[in-house]
Amino acid sequence: MRKNYFDAAMKFEPYSALYDAGATPDQVKEAIVTLLQPYVPDDSKLRDLAISVLATDAICVGQLSSRADWKEVLDRCFDIRNRAINKNKKLAFDVISYFQPAIISAQVNYAHLVVFEVPKNDLTLDEFAFELIRTIGALIESNLQPYVKELYCTLAVASGQTPDLKSVAAEDFGQTCEKFEKALNETSLLTPEPWGVRINQWRNIAQHHSYTVSGDAIVATYGKSTPPKQVALARSELLALAHELVRRLGALKSSRAITVINFIEELEPYLPPLEPPTYSHATALAASFATQGFRLLDLQLSGGRATAFIEDVAPSKGNERPIHCSQFVGTIASRFPGTAVEVRYIVNARHVWSFSASAEELDRIMKLPPRVTILVASIEPRTRGWR
Repeated sequence: MRKNYFDAAMKFEPYSALYDAGATPDQVKEAIVTLLQPYVPDDSKLRDLAISVLATDAICVGQLSSRADWKEVLDRCFDIRNRAINKNKKLAFDVISYFQPAIISAQVNYAHLVVFEVPKNDLTLDEFAFELIRTIGALIESNLQPYVKELYCTLAVASGQTPDLKSVAAEDFGQTCEKFEKALNETSLLTPEPWGVRINQWRNIAQHHSYTVSGDAIVATYGKSTPPKQVALARSELLALAHELVRRLGALKSSRAITVINFIEELEPYLPPLEPPTYSHATALAASFATQGFRLLDLQLSGGRATAFIEDVAPSKGNERPIHCSQFVGTIASRFPGTAVEVRYIVNARHVWSFSASAEELDRIMKLPPRVTILVASIEPRTRGWR
């Protein structure tokens, strides 16, 4: 997998900073529990999954909670989903199931956007506009669109209607957005302020390259009126727009993911048997390990083996570090069943230990009753297998 993907993930991962500030693993877990309590009503499930399945979405919820307007969008998404399930659980689950393939595809496309993202600081204004508007168009078309259409159908269920899922999926995105805003009776979700331009129009601007660079401004035209409407943005404003769109994607994605976790026992029979993309697994693993003071530097999949490079962010001051092998090898094995796993443990840029297990060994181990395997590792440049 491409290293720049992990570099991007680490850039926005807050857990390592908490450890740098002196936090303990228990304190990090409690911070996640406190953050997610309004959204995960089952306290037992929340505590069981806080530093594993929920770690990625905790990052997103934390980012959205940093500003009142972003949190309002997140809470609106949760409210729509919860009202739909309370109104007609089966129909709400049908909506989630129907859009699952498109959501999985959106996750793949978002990973590609991250992988091929390039630094923009040294670009001239016309280069910057071309690159960022192109990215914004892809973000809306291939990432935001399926989430928006799913939430629109979910709102219909919450309102006591039975949406035609196939028709909505095939519908022009602009029509969906227009009907969605009317049904919501507010614009904060689909029309980022202060520009007052709905996301489908930003998609059209990107697709039709309907903008010019004039002096220090990027001037975009949109709509079917005569003359067309215009909006002018400075370089910093275009970047702010991209951030607003990413935050809306985060609100749509995390509200969905957490809702699925809340109802997974009932919802699972409805979901199609689709495998999440590899980058989604890697993101979840990286966030989970980071909550305990470890950084996933790379994940290589080749020849039936998954090799993870994990750095200890908060190594002990002495020469011993308690390491739960199961939190590495077992967790990776659960994501990639039938695969051998090797974990290369790195401290202060030195590879000091390797933990490994074959696919056959892992198959036997994963069938055993839950238990914790602890190895007290001496911080020396040596390599041993885990059995």
